[in-house]
Amino acid sequence: MLVAMKINNKDKIQGCYIIRQHWFFLILEKLENEKYEYFVSKSFDCLDTEKLKQIYVNLQAVKVLFCKD
Repeated sequence: MLVAMKINNKDKIQGCYIIRQHWFFLILEKLENEKYEYFVSKSFDCLDTEKLKQIYVNLQAVKVLFCKD
């Protein structure tokens, strides 16, 4: 994510990572003096139907932000 921030000249970037069935959403934000702060969501277990629905909602929100038709 740090590389993506540098390449795109951004101060804030959002992402997601997956470990087995667990999804995590995160935000990395650049502060002053080359310091960074990150926030990680709680785990979303895609084997749980309710959590899977929340993953879908999160991905749709990202699509609206970044995929303009």
